Amino acid sequence: MTTDRDEHSILVILDSGDASIDRRAIASLQGSQVTVLSFTQSNAAIDEVLDILSPLNDVHVESGAPSVDEVAPLVTERFLDLLARVPREFKLRGKPLKSAWEFDTGASLWWLHELSGRRSDIYPAFTRLCQLEVIHRALQRTRATRVVLVSPDRAFTEVTDSLCQSLGVEFQRAVATLTNVGLSYQGVVIRLALWSARTVGQTMLAKLLTRDTRPVLVDGTPLCCFHTLYPAFFISTSGAMDEKFHHVPNQVASHGVTPFVAVTFAADDGHQHMTMLAYLKATLMIRRRPSFNGVSARLIDRDLSWREMLRGIVNGAVVFARHAALERSPLFRDHWRMGDVDIFPLIQPELRMAAYRTPRYLMHLRRMQASVDVIKPDAMVSSLFEFCYGRATSYAIANSRTNPLNIGVQHGPTGRKLMYRFGTGEIAASAEARGLEHVPMPDHLILESEEARVALSSSGYPIERLHVLGAPRLDSLSAVPRWRGPKGKESGPIRVLVIFGGSDGAQIMGMVRPVVESRSEYHFIMKPHPRSSVQADQINAFFSGALSSSYEIASDDIYGLMATADVVLATYSSAGMEAAALGYPVVVLNLPNFVSPSGLLDLSGNVRFAASPEALIESLVAAESTDMPGANEIEKRFFSRLDGKSQERWAEVIARLTHEHVLG
Repeated sequence: MTTDRDEHSILVILDSGDASIDRRAIASLQGSQVTVLSFTQSNAAIDEVLDILSPLNDVHVESGAPSVDEVAPLVTERFLDLLARVPREFKLRGKPLKSAWEFDTGASLWWLHELSGRRSDIYPAFTRLCQLEVIHRALQRTRATRVVLVSPDRAFTEVTDSLCQSLGVEFQRAVATLTNVGLSYQGVVIRLALWSARTVGQTMLAKLLTRDTRPVLVDGTPLCCFHTLYPAFFISTSGAMDEKFHHVPNQVASHGVTPFVAVTFAADDGHQHMTMLAYLKATLMIRRRPSFNGVSARLIDRDLSWREMLRGIVNGAVVFARHAALERSPLFRDHWRMGDVDIFPLIQPELRMAAYRTPRYLMHLRRMQASVDVIKPDAMVSSLFEFCYGRATSYAIANSRTNPLNIGVQHGPTGRKLMYRFGTGEIAASAEARGLEHVPMPDHLILESEEARVALSSSGYPIERLHVLGAPRLDSLSAVPRWRGPKGKESGPIRVLVIFGGSDGAQIMGMVRPVVESRSEYHFIMKPHPRSSVQADQINAFFSGALSSSYEIASDDIYGLMATADVVLATYSSAGMEAAALGYPVVVLNLPNFVSPSGLLDLSGNVRFAASPEALIESLVAAESTDMPGANEIEKRFFSRLDGKSQERWAEVIARLTHEHVLG
């Protein structure tokens, strides 16, 4: 036990409101100085812990929400360093993992691995690492000699125990049972079997029902092929276009380049999941009208040969076995340490997810390579950052017989997302260096923002190959009114637009409800995310009872709603960044069990933050009564220019790069 600690100080970590609390473990803390560090918004859980503790205790309760977001940049650097070191330092058959784990010509399974994909906004490991850093700092501040953890999460329990061991602090858990997280081996096997059967069915339908549509060149113009994974934009009633492209393929034609669209409906589960019935309808739709917003299109699912498909299914089984062997390797596990803390329990679920998804990426690689060899484009435009499908696309282009120019595009804001950042040496110094040692990157990248250019250039990507041109998906924002200052409040309550993300609906409602119950001057406009499980019925049920403020559930366009709002409330949704860029007052919620990837958290003076209902009230009062300075700087940082002309800039640069590639 370290000598600089207070033997009367105890740190209680409350991780989940769903845990079955071991009341005897909490009761044993009587007569001590107790700090309750909460990573939950469950008032019931906090009240239960406080009720158990003796009134004689000196108890202090604090939320970990603001601290979790505060430490995220530091943890990002540490995690990036670890993600770069492990595949370089861990040896497999005498070679570094990323080169030894070669699969097919020029493809390293490491770069198709979920960990190398770095989706900090989706997978829980990064959030847990940030919470672990907050716990470490709390232990330093309180000088506690004992940690009591209330969490049903087995992985988090193990890494917290490891942290305590490294610091010489006593560890105790205070829950009745622990739950496993992530997929089981059995679950992965079942899912892969279903995926294999679905792949066979999808390939058969594509070959039988769709036409062998090929590009028709006009006057020998070069051919530029746009690749999309989004079938919903073909079959949706709201319009048949991929948001990241919009009319870019159409406009490329005006620059003397023939556009063509390659679409796959089979890269599912990572984006839109399609049932076989939906897939059948989609193939029939594209048979009737093989075009994307008027541009000829081809369903590339038909290009995968039966031999390559069966080979891919067999490869999937091999990939699963390799991941299982890697997960069980004690030497591999030993590499996953941050300082003296063993974080492998947090990594393990992502290894299982990689065992489930990597076969899909390999199948996509085969499908894309076959398609490129059939279409024979001079240039291929696709997104690098769609999970690891973008990496597989880059592999396919590099290994195709025609070897077209590979142009990657950004889709979605960067902010704090790990996926836009790489460790030293992970990106090749030149586009020609496409070996196993480097992440498969496009020859050129078209970016939405200065933020993205800074992240990628500092990671080693040649800055002359980065083109910041804005976001076609946001060209409509040029028509949205900018903020014109505080509105007169004599006409009604303060209107707060609440923007839900895909997975934060419950947390947002938990933060907002105390304000709705206690304050009468607000009208909340709830805008659910279309892919969230929290929709109108759940919102109405949650806010039932005596309320002071009013609320409504809106289905209108988010930008039309924004123009009527006095304040915009968001967590990580890019709509919050868009509102700030248009000058609207924005309040960002710090959620205790989720690290926000929003770049708004790195701004100062322009956006307000709230980690509790009380802080939310203060932020709302401050936000709606003053102008939002710095909107132009926010716009440049995250979106370059919201002038409605991003599509034109994309089309001009894509056409120019295509022409240069053909002539060169």
